[in-house]
Amino acid sequence: MPTAASLLARCVVWLLLLAATALPAAAQVPVLRLSAVVDRDTIKAGDVFQGLSPQQASIDIAHAPAPGQRVSLDVTFLQSIANSLSIGWKPSSRLDRAVVERAAQILGTDDMRPLVLAALQQRGLSTDADILFDNEQARIFASTGRNARLSVDQMVWDAQRGRFTATFAIIGDPVVQPVSLQGRVFQVLDVAVPNRVIQPGETIRARDLQTVRLRTDQVGRVHVTEMDRLVGRAARRLLVAGQPVRAGDVQAPILVTRNGIVTVRLAHPTLALAMQGKALDDGAEGDSVRIVNPRSNKTIQGVVTGPGEVTVPFTGPQVATTAPVAGSIR
Repeated sequence: MPTAASLLARCVVWLLLLAATALPAAAQVPVLRLSAVVDRDTIKAGDVFQGLSPQQASIDIAHAPAPGQRVSLDVTFLQSIANSLSIGWKPSSRLDRAVVERAAQILGTDDMRPLVLAALQQRGLSTDADILFDNEQARIFASTGRNARLSVDQMVWDAQRGRFTATFAIIGDPVVQPVSLQGRVFQVLDVAVPNRVIQPGETIRARDLQTVRLRTDQVGRVHVTEMDRLVGRAARRLLVAGQPVRAGDVQAPILVTRNGIVTVRLAHPTLALAMQGKALDDGAEGDSVRIVNPRSNKTIQGVVTGPGEVTVPFTGPQVATTAPVAGSIR
């Protein structure tokens, strides 16, 4: 038989279980959200407190910041909201805060440029023109979830100075204030530029070039803009793809190299005389170079007329003959 002590113990356990089932569960205390992102005009209680009922979470507690901006809700404000909602939240320290950011659609100068050009062209600007904003990093933050569009609200153009001021507005988004940006107008040119990296000494071919439109502030008198003035030229230094080529960056191809063996021909109307010599200079077509005769060790002057070929003018008496004669130059 169970003893009196065991019966008492069982009764105590039974009473404790009965009491536990009879008491209501303790309410959950909401937890503070340290940060949140909203895409509407208001901040709701559920944006800053986690663990609220659906009804409590849907209550508006503050205006949301402008698109792309953020607001910091300090501990005093949070405590007043918690008290008004009777949710039992207590701050862990006086530094507690919640940061709420407004989601935004970001519009940059690439979105604004075609609108400015269209507005300027309606005022007489040539289509062969481009613009540059004073602040190319400028951005406009528009609300998300709205069928809004960017437009040029006002345009001031000083054609003589080549300056403009454009005021942008977001139609359909009353939250965003108009933004004014200034910039310059430039004419554009068709410019031949490399379509690949060209190494020093390489001869430029037509397939190595492409035509791009550049503003006049990007290309000047020192640059070669025409394709036919680049084809057949040799790079004096590394040419970067997409960048305009300066006149000093190219030269005529070197046809004769210093210390290289060349064929020396005599410029004579009836004689075909040739020999081999060693060049003392680099030379492009038409350049005057010095040549050493390896037999006599004499130095003569000639003009580069082809790859590895130098022509020496004839200075002696005319020789009458009807057929070319091969020989040597002494």
